[in-house]
Amino acid sequence: MQRYRTKSAKGFTLIELLVVIAIIAILVALLLPAVQQAREAARRTQCKNNLKQMGLALHNYHDVYSTFPIGAQTPYYRANWRASILPYLDQAPLYNQLTQTPRPQHGYAAGSGNTSAGWQLANQALNNQLIPAYKCPSSTTDSFNISTSPVTNNGTPSPDASLGNETAMTMDYVGISGSYSGVAPFNQDCGTEIYGGYACNNGLMRIGAVARMRDARDGTSNTMIIGEQSGLINNRDYRANYYGGWAGYSSINSWGAGVRTIRYSPNPEVAPPGGDQTYNSNGPLTSEHVGGVQIVMGDGSVRFLSENLDINTLWALGSAKDGQVIGEF
Repeated sequence: MQRYRTKSAKGFTLIELLVVIAIIAILVALLLPAVQQAREAARRTQCKNNLKQMGLALHNYHDVYSTFPIGAQTPYYRANWRASILPYLDQAPLYNQLTQTPRPQHGYAAGSGNTSAGWQLANQALNNQLIPAYKCPSSTTDSFNISTSPVTNNGTPSPDASLGNETAMTMDYVGISGSYSGVAPFNQDCGTEIYGGYACNNGLMRIGAVARMRDARDGTSNTMIIGEQSGLINNRDYRANYYGGWAGYSSINSWGAGVRTIRYSPNPEVAPPGGDQTYNSNGPLTSEHVGGVQIVMGDGSVRFLSENLDINTLWALGSAKDGQVIGEF
């Protein structure tokens, strides 16, 4: 009698397949956070490089003019430090396209001066150009309509039809004009704003004035000059970019477009009392980085600032001449 051997079926059983899928799912769950952390680390490094470029640009500017640039100017529609350092960020062609009027102490006014038309017609279109060094890769911010402002209504844009319907590219870094603690004589260089905030000129990126390295009595390594403002607060935008994008300018007596006076801790979860008003000049530093923000010191170095930093240390870092001794932070 002839006998036949039966061939066993080749392949996975259902249970084996499920086990393989489960193993793959576990590996993905384990590896995905590591991949995300690696990507954020790369973005944070690029952000740090951006800040280093700006710090170097400020020092090159100081080498040429013996001062740091004016942080922001008043009244109305004037460019700030971001425009002044463009030639030192390999952006000379863009800088040369800006309509400028020479101002005292190497500041520059945008357009014809005190009219929105002067700014709108001459420079507004340039505001929509992305400047890589001015954009933190971790930030989720994007361009915005230049005719709206997050100043009022607790961060809700309010229209200003006089500014047209153009868009402007955001700026994720802000100059530090000084700090406000609410305690005299620490605040002798401070004044109130019409919206209830405080604008101080005890730092290195001043409003309507220039500062020199020698003005950093506490030492340039103990005074911040640029900080991140690339995150949202309770999903609202309080950055120093309203009415002007990266170039920025003042709005009425609110000098905040381009500079901030340090008053609050970084990365708050919610706006402090009156935040929609005081944020005109006192909007806190923000970022999408975990645990804090990155800053540039007056000596050009880049440091990471913890959101849990003692507020007194933060105020001391914002002022160039308070005489406070700053330890490790």
